[in-house]
Amino acid sequence: MNPSDAPVGDNGSEVAPRSPEDLPSVLVGLLTLRVAGAERVALDVVRGLHQDFAIRIATLQHGPPMPDGLPPLPPAGGLRDLLFGATDLVQTQLFLPGLAARLRRIWDRQTPWVHTVQYHNYESLRLGRVRKWMDHRWIFPGADTIVAAGDAVAASLPPLRAVKTIPNAIDLTRAEPSLANPA
Repeated sequence: MNPSDAPVGDNGSEVAPRSPEDLPSVLVGLLTLRVAGAERVALDVVRGLHQDFAIRIATLQHGPPMPDGLPPLPPAGGLRDLLFGATDLVQTQLFLPGLAARLRRIWDRQTPWVHTVQYHNYESLRLGRVRKWMDHRWIFPGADTIVAAGDAVAASLPPLRAVKTIPNAIDLTRAEPSLANPA
């Protein structure tokens, strides 16, 4: 390990790295490892959290191997891992991983589940009306926390008990002032 990569405590001194068995576990459910928008966000989160959590990734579609630049992780699991895998937290993004996590809720109500929503326009999606109905009536209400990627996504959600909003990193109204007051 490069000395600059060594974990540092709150007081600035080096701390010994913890073994994976001592870390809380997070199971991240993704559709695929192809690096698109939602997957890129999830993999960036994995990069940031890997020193403090034992992270496993469960993908629902077979595809490319793990992208370069990720910390060493266990091999990606699949649907069985997302449905039955032992973990301290389940985190999902997109419709199918959310549906699988919601099915998991039938027999596992104790593992906390965080679902990230990154879209609100269902018209362009295949089976958009069905997905919206499933999301709003069954998937979103089943999660312990919903994370909305932006104010527009948060505004489109049905009333839920726990919604956290990640504000957009780019203020579009600075580039296009007409967006500040839509007609």
